[in-house]
Amino acid sequence: MKVRLEEGISLNMTEYLDSYSSRKEFLELAKSDERDDWTKISDIVLRQFTVTFSFTDWKGFRFYLPAYMRWCINNPTSSNPIGDHTIYSLSIHSFKSHYGKNITEILNKEQIQIVVKFLQWCCFENADYCDSEIAERYLGKLLKEIAIN
Repeated sequence: MKVRLEEGISLNMTEYLDSYSSRKEFLELAKSDERDDWTKISDIVLRQFTVTFSFTDWKGFRFYLPAYMRWCINNPTSSNPIGDHTIYSLSIHSFKSHYGKNITEILNKEQIQIVVKFLQWCCFENADYCDSEIAERYLGKLLKEIAIN
């Protein structure tokens, strides 16, 4: 299944929302945001948007998560906060309040398994360069969540 952003909140819209709707140029830029293929979003673009997960909706989360995970894996030693923000976006307990859905309602089983592998990578292969303690905590909670469902 190919994931599309559909009418979800795009990268430039997250910046617009973060600026409390005061930076109208982001509304115009949002019209050209990639909405059909997350693999087309460049690392350069991702580095410009570090607040994405705080201001997008569940469709944006589902669409942008693989792009950000790819960025983290390709840039493991970067000091850019994208890596930790990507980990923090995986807080199982905040899904319902932030997105109105559980992670198992947003991601399918295959996608969840990829998230599990990403968190394992954060914990065991990249622990020196990311918030591996939080990654390990979220990994445990995610494994419990998928065991229940």
